[in-house]
Amino acid sequence: MPSDEEMLEAGYIKVYVAIDIGANVYGSVKGDDIVDHLDADTELWVKLIKKAERALIFDLDEEAPKRYISLVDIVATMKPEDMDELPTRELVIHSSADGLPFILSGSTVTFDTELINFLEDDKYTVQWKYSEDGKKFTDIDGANDLSYEFVVDMENATYFWRVSVILEAPEKPVVTVSPESQDEPEDSEGLESLEAQESQEESEAAEEQALEEPAAMEEPTVPEEPVSSED
Repeated sequence: MPSDEEMLEAGYIKVYVAIDIGANVYGSVKGDDIVDHLDADTELWVKLIKKAERALIFDLDEEAPKRYISLVDIVATMKPEDMDELPTRELVIHSSADGLPFILSGSTVTFDTELINFLEDDKYTVQWKYSEDGKKFTDIDGANDLSYEFVVDMENATYFWRVSVILEAPEKPVVTVSPESQDEPEDSEGLESLEAQESQEESEAAEEQALEEPAAMEEPTVPEEPVSSED
């Protein structure tokens, strides 16, 4: 893996997945072809694409299919010095030890986090971490503010420090439709046609029933006997 300096010189920016539910990875700049999913706080290097809403993810394998991630799902932590304001959220850590030639054991160092391009309604949690080798980071219990301070000692003097600001995924509104608000069908011609069809079917059924039943036989009429007259 190239060094941070080499990646920055090549025009890449260092970011992490900043959404609590993770982020989808796509196989194209605009399509919906999801090819992977990254967990929250996953670090990666990306290169911005002009006027695109996704960034190209760096891959050591140059022949591997290109992958992209949405700008709204990441927060930048490192960028080239000559790069202007980013189209993503960004955070910068300011240290009280910046510019000092050395730090004495027992000194207090304060980190302050500056949030750039974050929205007013963003909801997030903060977690400070430390690492002995700069690769595997461990959460610091109770370190959940944008500022963090510690007392330098022989053990932590060489630690690496970072902060993660993880955004809460926006809730999708649930739309419900009550039976009273549902629209009645507007196809009146269709309803009339259906009623006519039902009436015709009833008539045909009645005719078939009449043909199947035998006609009622009339009883023979008995002629009346003539009334005899007396002489």
